[in-house]
Amino acid sequence: MADLLSGGVMRGIIGASSAMKSADAAMSVYTYAKTQKDDDMMQRALGQMTDRMNDAAASTEESKTALAENVKSARKQIKAEQEARIEKARSAKAAEERDRTQANLDKVNSEGINPIDTVEISPEAIAILLGEQSCTPIQSKDTTAPVQHTEKSVSANGG
Repeated sequence: MADLLSGGVMRGIIGASSAMKSADAAMSVYTYAKTQKDDDMMQRALGQMTDRMNDAAASTEESKTALAENVKSARKQIKAEQEARIEKARSAKAAEERDRTQANLDKVNSEGINPIDTVEISPEAIAILLGEQSCTPIQSKDTTAPVQHTEKSVSANGG
């Protein structure tokens, strides 16, 4: 997985931390100047503190931006890894199916079983098909009604 704490994120965090420490130092100077009633020093310390606080905010934004880019990159990488795992699983399943099919064919061939249905056509039927002999329709002498098969009945005669 991608490292979320990249150089840009770390620079932003360290920069914000340093700026806050500088602002804290400026605040200490401001407090000292206030006890000494030195307005000029108080104004300079307040200006330094404001600048450092702005620097900390800017560093924080830099860190947020870098972190957002890293998260986006990590998501893309995770998605690519997931797709690769899915494709690998599909390939394995297809290979397993091919192996199973080949094993079945090998078994059928080794046992001498022909899995293909064949029909043998008599010479008379071939002659009729080729028009070399005429065909007379055969009338069935069976007078029973047609049978309709359902789950409960097998034949019309109660079977």
